[in-house]
Amino acid sequence: MVDVSGAWGNPGVAPIAAVAPTTVNAILECPQRVAFQRDPQTKDLSRPSTRTALGQVSHRITELVLKGYAPAPETRKAWLQEQWESAIADQAAALAKAWPGRPVPPPDRWPGYVATRTRLLRRLAIYTVASSPGAVVTSAKGSGQPQLPWVERKLIDDGLGLFGTPDLVEERRGVLRVVDLKSGVHQHEIQVGQRRQLLLYAHLVTNALDRAVGEVAVIDVRGQETVLPVTEEEIAQAVSAATVARKKFNESVALGEIPAQPSKDSCRFCPFKVVCAAYRDARQDDWGVVVLSGTVTDVPMPHIATITAGETSARLVLTGGVVLKVGDQVAVTGLEAAGIDTFRLRWDARIRIV
Repeated sequence: MVDVSGAWGNPGVAPIAAVAPTTVNAILECPQRVAFQRDPQTKDLSRPSTRTALGQVSHRITELVLKGYAPAPETRKAWLQEQWESAIADQAAALAKAWPGRPVPPPDRWPGYVATRTRLLRRLAIYTVASSPGAVVTSAKGSGQPQLPWVERKLIDDGLGLFGTPDLVEERRGVLRVVDLKSGVHQHEIQVGQRRQLLLYAHLVTNALDRAVGEVAVIDVRGQETVLPVTEEEIAQAVSAATVARKKFNESVALGEIPAQPSKDSCRFCPFKVVCAAYRDARQDDWGVVVLSGTVTDVPMPHIATITAGETSARLVLTGGVVLKVGDQVAVTGLEAAGIDTFRLRWDARIRIV
């Protein structure tokens, strides 16, 4: 195939002064992906998806309930349905704006839509702030700190260059705890990255309140809670890993050689495959996702293009909002098989045109 994925070379980014837990996880998984995400030339490849849109809707409605805006449980069902429809409409509009000209599917066709809506609204219909986090007055470090629970409150440790916004900080049975609310329908046990993120949030909470966090928890969209006790040593180890990760990333930025760590799992949802030479070189057949690259040699109809590389050609059925012309060198991902040597672009396909 024609090499267009290396056309940008190493991403050009500045050192990172402070990191959030999600960025720490991303650096540890693949530093080059973080660099592509921060590079002005490539960052637009990272756009919202129907999956992230559902996550935003779930967080928005859950936050309203946690902050006490929901009516009493006996009259809450209709209110939740209204909030859901409003939040979905906002996210659908955001997707349309992020993908101009593309045929964004209607919300009821988003993968996981029905399961997420059913499970989330059922859980929130019976949730009450008083019976779960409680209204606990806690002595805070310094002044100006509100009482618990904290919902979506940004916390900063300037000394360590660490910041984050945990979903919920509460006290239960005298134990200070950090809670992460997950909207994915496939959430089960706490993953390694989720645990690290919670430990870093725990550090930020301890730094703000001068009190040790005793446990962290993940609540999935069904309301099932997974709880892990944590120690100060575990939190310190996570903070050390975050500090080292940021340091190594900044050193690679200074050298102009930001490493990639391609793998089946880390590359699965990465939006930068069309510009990543490391992915192209490392990809195995069982990774599933294909990047088609080559030169446009024929456009027999506005929605059909032939991509040629060497002795090989493939036909590409274009989606709305995508226009190719003869001579374009392209790299494309987001494909569905549509016949022999024929692929159809999904509505959210990523395209790199040289």
